[in-house]
Amino acid sequence: MPTPTSRSRQGYRLLEWLRRVPVEDPVERRNAPMLQGILLAFGLVVPMTAALRWSQHLPIGEIDVGGELLGLARIGFAWIAFYLVRLGYFRFAAGLFIASELTGLAFAYAVYGLKAQLPMQVVHAFPLVLGGLLLGRRALWWIAAALLAIATAGAAHDFQTGLLPFLRVEAWSNLLAVLLGFGGIAIVLDRAVSALRESLGTATRRGQELVRARDRLEREVVERERTQAQLTHALKMEAIGRIASGIAHDFNNILAVVLGYASRPGAAADTETAEKSLNGIRAAARRGTLVAQRLLNLGRNDAARVERTDVATAVEAMQPLLAQVFDGRVRVTLSIARRPLPVRIDRGGLELALLNIATNARDAMPDGGGFDIRASLRDGSEGRQVLLTLSDTGAGMPTEVAARMFEPFYTTKPRGAGTGLGLSDVRRLVAETGGSIEVDSTPGDGTTLRIALPSAEPATDAAIALPSGVRVLLVDDDDALRDVLAGALRDAGAEVVEARGGDEAERHAVAGVEAIVTDFELPDVCADELLPRLLTGRPPVPVVLISAHAYAHERCAATVPSLASLRKPFATADLVDALARHLRA
Repeated sequence: MPTPTSRSRQGYRLLEWLRRVPVEDPVERRNAPMLQGILLAFGLVVPMTAALRWSQHLPIGEIDVGGELLGLARIGFAWIAFYLVRLGYFRFAAGLFIASELTGLAFAYAVYGLKAQLPMQVVHAFPLVLGGLLLGRRALWWIAAALLAIATAGAAHDFQTGLLPFLRVEAWSNLLAVLLGFGGIAIVLDRAVSALRESLGTATRRGQELVRARDRLEREVVERERTQAQLTHALKMEAIGRIASGIAHDFNNILAVVLGYASRPGAAADTETAEKSLNGIRAAARRGTLVAQRLLNLGRNDAARVERTDVATAVEAMQPLLAQVFDGRVRVTLSIARRPLPVRIDRGGLELALLNIATNARDAMPDGGGFDIRASLRDGSEGRQVLLTLSDTGAGMPTEVAARMFEPFYTTKPRGAGTGLGLSDVRRLVAETGGSIEVDSTPGDGTTLRIALPSAEPATDAAIALPSGVRVLLVDDDDALRDVLAGALRDAGAEVVEARGGDEAERHAVAGVEAIVTDFELPDVCADELLPRLLTGRPPVPVVLISAHAYAHERCAATVPSLASLRKPFATADLVDALARHLRA
């Protein structure tokens, strides 16, 4: 027995089938299911009622043969109209059905008269309503005129058959009522159809306006995107020009120093002079390296080479380079704590940051002054920190300039004398290490920068050590480097299994290693192919990848779930530290 849900699904499928007709006009397409439903009902219900009448076994003489034949003809026209709607001939099908109904009414009124049809007047108005809704105003009035003519013919029949005067008066009275009824229905339908068509026309026009507005908006969006792309390109070109101009300015200074030292008189004969010249050239070359690194840092995606760095040692090593930045009119003083000041930072980035700050201080003191660097250890709410304080006695900055000094490409220097990238690199470096930077500047009273970096004192890292007896597979084809690394790992308490290449590493991997340290490029295989073979079928173990290439980590990270990387060159302590942290992670 069908359930209510199954019946509703069947009804939905029938409705969808009635909607699938090849009709282009949107109004006709919406009305097509209704017209087909009427035609189906007419084509099925009328034969059933006729069969019910015939089942009474009335004598042949009592059957209205003409009326029954007319009814069968109307049924046939209904099915023909339904077929035409399915083919897409909507208006023709509706007109054919309405015409067949009007023909039947004309026959009934002419044969039986108007009075006999009065009880069916509501049904007889059906062609008028259907024509007005489906075919429009013109068809409505043509159908109304046809109905009025049919009613008049029925009234004429009643007038002729009515022998008594009051019957004739009744015939004309019935005609007047029918005319008023059909006329009123026609007027109401005319107004309703007119309002519906006007509303539909308004909606269509507004829809078209919305489509045009959407198209215009899409064109504006495309134009805005094109303009934005042009503006972005222009900004990039301006930035590139400023970078190139600033870099060229810095390199011209470096080359001037190199040429000056190389052409010093007596350098070839005097060993001391030659040594000083070479040291000056070496310092200038190091400065050039840092300038180039600053340019590369602008778009780099690889991680910085973070390592344990003693800030005191790094600042003291920068003293010869700082002497090249300032001339004799600027007094440079260092106040460094007489103890190690370890932090975990990219040492090259730290040196570049100091150079950038010193360069800005030099430009702020064109007439000379003092530049002071202090480094000390302090305890604060965020733990132990290394505090770097860099002060100059230059012109200082107003509040609005100090607020923007770390923005990329922002500079107060003349065109061609700065890139606007130096201090933004300083802020990025400090943020990456988990530190903070503060600026204190007053016009006429100089500028002070305070950089606080998390301390990495040995006491802090004492808890981070290799577990005793941890078995480490060390893979590297360089015998000398492998010996050094193996010795450092053994000194840290590890048991080291050494391998020169991939085949040897696979043989040793079965010995139950708990960690792997491997070079990326080996004589017979690369680490991105070797590591999956070593780890397949075994519990995951920490892997430390050592390589000079930034892309090595990306190539291995996709297949190695627990991976850390060290960029060559590195200190052996960095390897022990990285492996210990990775094992404890």
